[in-house]
Amino acid sequence: MDFEGEITHALSTRASLPMLRDIVQRYKQRGGTQQHAYDTLEKIRQAYRDAPCEDLVLDLMDCVAGFCSKDQRIWDEVLTG
Repeated sequence: MDFEGEITHALSTRASLPMLRDIVQRYKQRGGTQQHAYDTLEKIRQAYRDAPCEDLVLDLMDCVAGFCSKDQRIWDEVLTG
């Protein structure tokens, strides 16, 4: 299953933020990029707009982009564009 499919499946099973972060961490370990992860999550967020899990996707996007506490960042860099 690809990254988008993993996240979408996890959301359908009501995964928690730590579980979603684990999926992104595994994606990163396989060589996935921060920008691609963020773009994919934005695409997923658009599909879940106004759904109860949209806030969860936004929280995950913050962890990917680095707009969170340093211990919650998945990449060291802050995504700037």
